[in-house]
Parts: sequence; C-alpha cells; structure tokens
Amino acid sequence: MGRLSGGQQRKVLLARVIARQPRVLLLDEPLTNIDPEAKEDLSRLILNIHRQLGLTTLFVSHEFGPLLAAADRVITVVAGRIIARNMAEPRFARAV
Repeated sequence: MGRLSGGQQRKVLLARVIARQPRVLLLDEPLTNIDPEAKEDLSRLILNIHRQLGLTTLFVSHEFGPLLAAADRVITVVAGRIIARNMAEPRFARAV
C-alpha cells in the first residue's frame, strides 16, 4: 500500500473492514490528513456504505465535515467530557 495516496489507502482499509461484515463501523478520524478531493470522495463512500449496508456508524472527528449532514445524533466531547448531546441538525454545526 506504500504507493497509494492517503485517500486510496483509507479506501483499501475500509474495504477490508467491510469484507468482515461488521454490524458497527467505528471510524476514528478517517478524513484527517488527506487532500480535499480525497476527503470528499471518501465522505461519499462512507455515507453510501452506511446507507446501503444499514450499519451503525460511529464517526470520531475534530472537524465538522460532509458527514455531519448524514448524522442522526452528534455528541460533543471536550477534554474527555460530554458537553452536548444533540439530534444532528445544521444549526448545531454552526453553533459549535
């Protein structure tokens, strides 16, 4: 995988996880340190996998990105403490 870009490497890793047919998909910073085009591409792929396979998907991120629009719930954690639990909605993304 050394010759693949960061975005391509993440797609390969995601495919390996999906091949194991998990019931829950835990993604820890999957969009970090990849270029904007790869970030958008990977976001679409994650969203499609989530919808088509009906997986419970936990997405950990320090940034609100393209996947926020697809979230059912958003939990905000600061310094290890939950400071907010909200149903996902656009105004929440602007408030944080």
